[in-house]
Amino acid sequence: MNAHILISNLKTDYRKTLFIYTLLANQGRQLETRQSIDIKDLYQELYGFQFDDLKNASEMYKQYKVSHRILEQLEDNKKSDARLINYLLSCCYNSYTSLKSFIPTSLTFTDRMLHLRALLDYTNYECFMLINKNKSLDRAEQIGSDIDLFVNAYDSIFNSNQWINSEDNDQLSWIINYIKSYQDRNLSTTSSAHRIMRVRAPEFKDLYRHRPSLHLGLELKEKALGVMYFFDTLRMTTQPEIAENLNLKIRKAYSQRKYRNESEGRSSSNYMLRTEVKKKLKELAKAERLKLNETIELLIEEAHKKLKN
Repeated sequence: MNAHILISNLKTDYRKTLFIYTLLANQGRQLETRQSIDIKDLYQELYGFQFDDLKNASEMYKQYKVSHRILEQLEDNKKSDARLINYLLSCCYNSYTSLKSFIPTSLTFTDRMLHLRALLDYTNYECFMLINKNKSLDRAEQIGSDIDLFVNAYDSIFNSNQWINSEDNDQLSWIINYIKSYQDRNLSTTSSAHRIMRVRAPEFKDLYRHRPSLHLGLELKEKALGVMYFFDTLRMTTQPEIAENLNLKIRKAYSQRKYRNESEGRSSSNYMLRTEVKKKLKELAKAERLKLNETIELLIEEAHKKLKN
């Protein structure tokens, strides 16, 4: 086998190609090329390395590629959970901080799942083969344990963020503007929550495309991913109790805003109703799938139409 045959055999395997390139580029510290490479050009770039190095890196991939049931499920699912992938990427970058710059920045938005797998493969090689090679801990087992911890934590995080409606463009836009407003405020407070908001507000600008989440675009899906990423990763940015308080603060602010909007053009009324009438009102509301006040409004509107006719 020669270099041409080896590289040709990689044509349909981006993950392996990315591992080999990342490994060899980092060994040679080809930083300028590594940060601007396009995924379609990776194969051509491999011709710049020695055949023996390519062969050795290919063998390394067989030994250090990471397998895990969660990763396989995400890979097999054609409608992969982009939110979970973004979250796992952030977990990896926060857990393996020394490897933040190893994956070329130009490749991080090509394919989130590919990015995640390449990062884990290279992490498995770099951290547990080179740095900790004398330790007896099984490398793949350690990576698997980390992924289990990440996913277990995600369940509770997902539940705490269910108030966010990924299909509600108005809500998502309000949340984004609320967070971004902290960047322009002249806050002298030492509040941890305020500091976190100011630090993370720029994530919603295109300048922060190197983040593992998608850059914020105008499409509803991009907005939703950006907002979910912000809340899903709050605990990584600060202490859990501060993250929970901040989540609650924003949630309450949105609830108050929503209530004010719904209350516009309305006035409070307090009427005493006979018990049997209140019971009938509830039956009507249930049948119409309306709230009690909405049912009363509907009845009055219909009665008023009859009066006018």
